[in-house]
Amino acid sequence: MSFSEGVYGSYSGGTASGGLGQDSFIITGVTGGLSVASFALKKSDGSGSLSGGETQVGLFFTGLGVAVGTEVMSIKVKGDSIYDASGNSIAGDSVLDFATNGVKLNDTKVPTFATMGAGIDGTKPYPAVDMITGNSVELKIKINEDGTAYYVVLAGGVSTPSSANVKAGKDGGGIARTNGTQDLTAGTEKVVTIAGLASEKAYDIYVVAA
Repeated sequence: MSFSEGVYGSYSGGTASGGLGQDSFIITGVTGGLSVASFALKKSDGSGSLSGGETQVGLFFTGLGVAVGTEVMSIKVKGDSIYDASGNSIAGDSVLDFATNGVKLNDTKVPTFATMGAGIDGTKPYPAVDMITGNSVELKIKINEDGTAYYVVLAGGVSTPSSANVKAGKDGGGIARTNGTQDLTAGTEKVVTIAGLASEKAYDIYVVAA
């Protein structure tokens, strides 16, 4: 967090002193199944505790669990707990403005492909192919959360691409190949038709979900 001037945790007798602490803030509105087990205020680089007068302050959380990218929390200021050198305090219950009046956590949980549901009997895992013709194929995709699928189509024997290559639509050598993306909804099968393939030629299709 950045402040326009140095901040202190107390003000008495005309003197501001001490660094901010846990009692300077209230964490509310945590959504998405997470819980704030504890948090600490330190220097913005995490190197040590606050002594007062800092303009950069870091909140370090523990016990949040795994974020999926949809959680939000609000950080409110407790009344008479944050002061400048002149004794002016931030109004109590002020919500620190992080663009949307909250802190959104980045998605750290990797999406997974559904393990069943594809194929004629519905027992095959995703991604899967279907409706193979002389020059086209259907690619079926389903994952466990909202996200995006990236795919690249390579002639058989071409070097295996990394996940980053697939997302960029390239083969293992960094050369652009037939590729595409598909927005996905959690638990919903999407079908992508890949056309323009050469008849009687082997292909490998690589798919990455994010």
